[in-house]
Amino acid sequence: MQKKRQLMAFMISAGLAASVSADEGRWYINPAIGLQNFDSERNLDDATTLTIGGEYRFNDRWATELRYLDSNADSKIGDTDVNQYYLDGLYYFKPMTAKWQPFAVLGVGHAEFEGKLNDSQETQANAGIGVRYALDENWSLRGDVRGLYGMDDNTWDSLVNIGISYAFGGSSAPAAAPVEADTDQDGVPDSRDNCPNTPAGAPVDANGCALDSDEDGVPDYRDQCPDTPKGRKVDDNGCKLALIKDISMNLSVNFATNSAEVSGKIDNIDEVVKFLKTYPEVPVEIAGHTDDTGSAEYNKNLSQRRADSVRNILVNDYGIAEDRITAMGYGEEQPTASNETAEGRAANRRVEATLKHKIKE
Repeated sequence: MQKKRQLMAFMISAGLAASVSADEGRWYINPAIGLQNFDSERNLDDATTLTIGGEYRFNDRWATELRYLDSNADSKIGDTDVNQYYLDGLYYFKPMTAKWQPFAVLGVGHAEFEGKLNDSQETQANAGIGVRYALDENWSLRGDVRGLYGMDDNTWDSLVNIGISYAFGGSSAPAAAPVEADTDQDGVPDSRDNCPNTPAGAPVDANGCALDSDEDGVPDYRDQCPDTPKGRKVDDNGCKLALIKDISMNLSVNFATNSAEVSGKIDNIDEVVKFLKTYPEVPVEIAGHTDDTGSAEYNKNLSQRRADSVRNILVNDYGIAEDRITAMGYGEEQPTASNETAEGRAANRRVEATLKHKIKE
């Protein structure tokens, strides 16, 4: 009995030491009922075995268990009480959150056989496999199959167990991560949100700032023109700014002396026509100019008639809408060169196409 007490004290101390060293884990109370088959040398019949165990699971994989087994085996010479004590190590193949948790077990223990004619004691080792099935957070079913080796007499027994377990302490569910505040509800916590006031639902980057895919300075959630070329100036809606262009194109036109009839092709007219057809909303002014030869009144009238001639060519020959074209004769009022020389007077006898409008490019 002294040896039994020493072994029990050692097993209890080892179990307590193991549990105290763990920072967290779960306790399981493991009652079970099973059938133990004894080695033929023992001359004992199979016996129902009751087990009570206290298991401490350190983490998802490792656990230790202290068990007590009680059996009453029949034999030809009478009943034999069998008391067994074990300290086991268990390895689980699945985490505590899994429904099915298979495990392997290996342990060492002490067995006492107390019969009418003789008593005996022996050191035993046991190894086996089992599975735990979780019913809920605290309750589970557990079954296992073990081989029991008697070290003193080289005997082999076997044990099949099934039982129900109750767990307490710790938790089988992973600890919930603390929820950080996200005031603007953009999915980026306030602690790393560099743009804390983005509208709810707006697409944001990892820093919580609204995305600007075309890099025009207007965030995607209010960018009505999402494909603006990089570097282009845009309005508040992310669309290209309307550019005000004042375009003046000189048209080289040959007129007979004191005539408004165009003779030959007008140079640069194709360029003017192309522009007008590209931007159909843009109006154009055809301006006629003269040198200062003759009276101002005559020159004014002549420049008007020449501007009208060019206007009619644009309408009749090129299909430009009549209401887009204004013909204006300025006479000698807007010279571009000196009228003192023949070259200067030739430069002042000109027709210009002036286009001024807001154009969205």
